[in-house]
Amino acid sequence: MMSSNLFQALTLDGFLAVTLTYGEQHIESDWIPLPQGGRFRWLDNGVLLAEPHDQPEKTLSLVISSGIHGNETAPIEIVDELVRKLLGGDIKLAVPVLLIMGNVLAMQVQQRFVNENMNRLFNGKHAGKTHYEAHRARQLEDYVKTFFRAYDAPIKRHYDLHTAIRRSHHEKFAIYPYPDGRPWNLEEINHLECCGVNAILLGHQPSSTFSYFSSHACAAYGFTVELGQVKPFGQNDMERFRAVREQLASWLSGDNIRRSPKLPKVPVYSVEKELIRRSEDFVFYVDDAVPNFTRFPVGTCLMKDAEGSYVVQHEDEAIVFPNKNVPVGQRVGLIVRPVDAASVFGTLSSNH
Repeated sequence: MMSSNLFQALTLDGFLAVTLTYGEQHIESDWIPLPQGGRFRWLDNGVLLAEPHDQPEKTLSLVISSGIHGNETAPIEIVDELVRKLLGGDIKLAVPVLLIMGNVLAMQVQQRFVNENMNRLFNGKHAGKTHYEAHRARQLEDYVKTFFRAYDAPIKRHYDLHTAIRRSHHEKFAIYPYPDGRPWNLEEINHLECCGVNAILLGHQPSSTFSYFSSHACAAYGFTVELGQVKPFGQNDMERFRAVREQLASWLSGDNIRRSPKLPKVPVYSVEKELIRRSEDFVFYVDDAVPNFTRFPVGTCLMKDAEGSYVVQHEDEAIVFPNKNVPVGQRVGLIVRPVDAASVFGTLSSNH
């Protein structure tokens, strides 16, 4: 696409509309100036790179992704808004940013995925698969690795924005991926709190998610940020996302990049057990309407399978991401328990 035509289309129609129009077509552009200085270019459909004219301190390189599940529309609309503000001159860009709308084909039909859950396909899990989501996951890995290599900064941050299938007792929560031996970073957790996040779930092992990929492969601070419940395009109350919208915009402007670390005020959870579907004989006793972070009485049987069952052991156990509609071998839910923040994070340190 001609750069002049692309800028006009983005300005008039928006990042989301153009992305939906071109589907899985590969489109790219030359560098195009931004109104307030800096420039941007289209790397691929749904992948936009922007850099400031000058970044003397080089404090932050930022990836903001959305639409890894095509029906999770609020994050997509948040990214669309950020692009509109950049192109409209409402934001003077101060940090390099990679803005992503991930699963374009699923977005077009407003479904979670077309062939396979894309957030189970990162960190090489796409290998040997030829369908769209596998190909797209491989591409997104390459774009993110190239970005963080090109814009190597002391703070590399990736927010992978989502909304959940079901309601939650914590409307907005974040998954802090397994840090591969690095210490948990309090300053980054404080940033999540400022985004309106109501709870933090600490990752317990390597995974196939986009945020863990950035953490593991790029040494970035990657987070899966759940912002509420899935709704169709145009039906999201964007005021409910004011905190995260303002935080992301402030980072693009070079503001609020660092914070003085302090113990989080929101609850922090760790994973007690991962529930896996092991056979076709699997039976799940958690109702589809049960919200995330629901607790059950001790002794309640949550699932049975050919290899055994799971019964609630502790009063403070809760279930997150219950989903019976998964293939054999995949996760049907996480059993989590609250932890004492002081015992987990120890002395106050930003660890940057």
